[in-house]
Amino acid sequence: MARKEEKPSLAKRLTEWAMTAGVLVLIGGLVCAFVTAGIFVLHRSLSRNDDENMVVREGAKPAEEVRESALEALKKPLPAPVKPAADPQSVSVKPKDLADIAPAAPSKPAEKPKPAPVAPEKPKAPVVPPTPPPAPEKPKAPATSAPLPPPAPPAPPAAKVPAGPPSRDPSRMDNEGFIRYWLVLLPLPSEKERASGAEVAAPRLPNEADMKPKPGENVSYKGKQYTWTKVSSPEYFIDFRKLAGDQKADNVLAYAVAYVTCEEEIRDVKVLAGSNDAGRVYINGQAVISHEKPRSLEPDASIVNGVTLKKGQNVVILKVANETGNWGGCLRFMDKNGTPIRHLLLSSMPR
Repeated sequence: MARKEEKPSLAKRLTEWAMTAGVLVLIGGLVCAFVTAGIFVLHRSLSRNDDENMVVREGAKPAEEVRESALEALKKPLPAPVKPAADPQSVSVKPKDLADIAPAAPSKPAEKPKPAPVAPEKPKAPVVPPTPPPAPEKPKAPATSAPLPPPAPPAPPAAKVPAGPPSRDPSRMDNEGFIRYWLVLLPLPSEKERASGAEVAAPRLPNEADMKPKPGENVSYKGKQYTWTKVSSPEYFIDFRKLAGDQKADNVLAYAVAYVTCEEEIRDVKVLAGSNDAGRVYINGQAVISHEKPRSLEPDASIVNGVTLKKGQNVVILKVANETGNWGGCLRFMDKNGTPIRHLLLSSMPR
């Protein structure tokens, strides 16, 4: 038969509750004690820090006072400079006393007392003999250096375009040295579409530099016949466009030949030429002037020096290429001093 569990009595339960309450009270008291002790310690530490801060603040006061006093001192005016001590000469002190007071100077050899200076006798003025007159200078010998070279000859004067009718004698140069008597061949069409400088640089006729045409002689060029014609120009230049008349005068060529006869050889000749547009000059088979760019006709636009004209007949060839517009050329001779040569004979027939 099962045994019934006995229930605790009320007294036993109260006792257990009382013990539990006592333990709780004890624990609560200990907790309160620890909290109280912590609060006390914290309070003591805070009060100690306040005391230290007070001490620091009290100790800082003197530093602030010192700073304020320093600022006040700076605001005050500076004292007057101390006057130097009176000069020893202004004080009634004997030199002996000063010597005793002054510090000893470094030892120096004793100087002997200087004797009293004796006034020297005035020297007698010496008798100066009269100076003889200076001897005349001898003329200096001339320097033996080499004589200076003669000055360079002046530049040739600017070209003067002759006015009025041509020279009375077309078989000679005019008064300014221009050739007005020519054999002319024109108008030859240019190889290219435009008659540029290449037209005068390259030969367009057989033996162009050495040719010696005659009046009335025919030339076949590109399937067409052209005739050498005598021309006596009323101006210093040849007006190729006027001579072409109704024929084509743009992008074309013209040749002008003159036979110049000299009785003697002439050296250092200036050859002066102008062309519109490009131009070339041959003398006795040699090209002496070549201009390959378009330009307006101006006398003496191209100049070459040192040309020799041989004794007898000289062949002068003027070749001019024209693009558009005016078309002309001119040529004359001068000596080395720039004087026009006007006594040379001209002919239309080669020898």
